[in-house]
Amino acid sequence: MNSCIIIKIMFQYGNNQTIGVYKRMFKKLVSMILIILLFTVLVACGDNDDEQEGTANNSSDTQAEEVTVSDDEKIEEGMVVAVINGKEVTGDRYNTVYSQTKTLLYEQGQDVKDQELIKEKALNALVSQEVLSQDVENQGIVVSKQEIDDYINDAKSQFDSEKQFEKELKKLNYTEETFRDQVALQLEQKQYVKESFGKIEVSDQEVESYYKELKKQSDDLPKLEEVKENIKAQLANQQLQNKLNQRIKELKEKAEIEMNI
Repeated sequence: MNSCIIIKIMFQYGNNQTIGVYKRMFKKLVSMILIILLFTVLVACGDNDDEQEGTANNSSDTQAEEVTVSDDEKIEEGMVVAVINGKEVTGDRYNTVYSQTKTLLYEQGQDVKDQELIKEKALNALVSQEVLSQDVENQGIVVSKQEIDDYINDAKSQFDSEKQFEKELKKLNYTEETFRDQVALQLEQKQYVKESFGKIEVSDQEVESYYKELKKQSDDLPKLEEVKENIKAQLANQQLQNKLNQRIKELKEKAEIEMNI
């Protein structure tokens, strides 16, 4: 059972103040920034269900603190970290992905003291992102400047001021320029997913069956009718994650990958 779904349901339907505050912070930070490049697929819920167990109880408590990345954890920006199908991936991208990975794992309630573990996950995400990006490019998928501008303006609107928005970008090792590049890539990948996998349907029977399993793990869930659409969306997303992870796995198996760290 994937505990990520329980956590997401509690974000939306929790009735205590802590979860309400976390929901707003989640919307600002995770929805607009950490999900860039389908990060929930490449690093989080789709990665290892066993590692996710037990995170539901402490996620909202850890969110209030800020995750930092020390200089020792970073590498030189111009260093070639990997060569993937002939394309060089440099340290500036690695540092960004490392910071995102550490933050996301922390928000899931996982221990982020193990730098080697974070490094391993960050490199895995980096390779996944690159092979997927190359496949997007090979299929000729592009997005307009207007679409990118609209997304960024929507992201900025989630914050009290543009200064606050820039502050949050900096925490995740982004500049506005690199964030713009990531947004373009994310929108391209969204179109790629739509064209590759189409619409995923989830039946009422699947929702009811899953709700019964969720109730075995938590007595605090709202009534089925209150969370039905949320569960259906999460199950559809889970199926999409599985399909996308399989596609990434196939792309990795075919790719020529040279790691330098």
